[in-house]
Amino acid sequence: MDVKETGLTPTEASALIGCKEYTIKELARGKKIPHYKVGNRYRFTRSALIKWMVDQEKENYINGGK
Repeated sequence: MDVKETGLTPTEASALIGCKEYTIKELARGKKIPHYKVGNRYRFTRSALIKWMVDQEKENYINGGK
């Protein structure tokens, strides 16, 4: 298993998603994005983030972008 698959930092996750690191951390704090913690540090998996983005896109399409 690729180390990056199991340990994206908020900076790397923000680059993947295309938003600011602050936004990633806020989404994680609010339990709105898949993540796990190592101590007090947020970590993300690439596959979970990609699935989350696809799900968000579908939800926005179904709800008419509301």
